[in-house]
Order: sequence, then C-alpha cells, then structure tokens
Amino acid sequence: MGSRVYAGRSTSTRKERVVYTCPCGERYAADVWRAVDARDIEEARRFMDGSLNRVRCPTCAAVADVQVPVAYHDAGAGRLILVLADGLRHRALAERAAFLTMLAQEA
Repeated sequence: MGSRVYAGRSTSTRKERVVYTCPCGERYAADVWRAVDARDIEEARRFMDGSLNRVRCPTCAAVADVQVPVAYHDAGAGRLILVLADGLRHRALAERAAFLTMLAQEA
C-alpha cells in the first residue's frame, strides 16, 4: 500500500490577488494566501499566529484581516485542513465541498 500523505498541487503554498474594500471606502489590490505548506516556514508561522492575510490600507493605513478560506498542509504530521474565518462560517459546507472537489480533480 502506498503513502497516505497527499501531495497534490492544491496544498502547495499559493496566493492570489483580490480586491479589498477598506472601511474608509478605499478599494485596493491585495495578495492573500489560499494555501500554506508547513515546509514554508515564514508563511506557516504567520498562519499559526493569525497574521497571514493581514493587509494595510494605502489611504488610511488601517490594518485588516482578509477573510478567505486557507488550506494548511503538514505532510509530516499527516494533516490537511481547511480553515475558515469566523465571517465565513455560514459558508462552511459550501467551502469544504469546493475544496474537496478541487482535490478530487487532481487525483
């Protein structure tokens, strides 16, 4: 029987650009992380301390956490989890279904 550790590209550290709207009204492009592999030490540390998807408004300098689902993969510990921010809890089932569909398409 082969290894049970998932090694698909969906769990590789990756980010994407989104448009974020600050409470001051400013809209700006921000890079947010959608997946973190534990081997990427800096991103894993920021994921664990909650600062991974923190952005700063270029107009008013307000700091905010962009709430997007983030996959965390630690192959050494045999963990693959999808983390949802509190603001996305109402979409938990839909987000998990989309994530599992993406994983299945890689198989």
